[in-house]
Amino acid sequence: MRHCRIPKAGQGCNVFHGEFVRRGQTDWEVFCFSDTSSSLLIFWGGTGGRVEKMLDTSTPSRTAKQSDPCYFRAARPGVIRTYLRYWTTHPGQGAAPPPAIARVTHDGIEENLGGGATAVHYRHGGKWMVLEGMD
Repeated sequence: MRHCRIPKAGQGCNVFHGEFVRRGQTDWEVFCFSDTSSSLLIFWGGTGGRVEKMLDTSTPSRTAKQSDPCYFRAARPGVIRTYLRYWTTHPGQGAAPPPAIARVTHDGIEENLGGGATAVHYRHGGKWMVLEGMD
């Protein structure tokens, strides 16, 4: 049992499903926090049989400081392609560009970093990679 709370937000925020590792496999994502930590949990295949802590911090959660409680939501392939297209057409605009992805085949997870900034977490080659937003 996990002793954490899920921030209340609109539908599709902080608890949602998607195809995060491959098309056709429905996975669930849950963002939760306690007084001392916050975690992003992925329930592979939609069950508790395999749970991955994608993000796990030992510092207090950002939830008390951010006005928009929608911290995470599914990023469909079109959103991910938009992020990648930005890096192709605007090289050298801040952060380092992401590694090349030949074809976006499944969903990612969009993170609200606060202040209008976002990032997308995308599983590629068995690892999570971060695509920084254009904000």
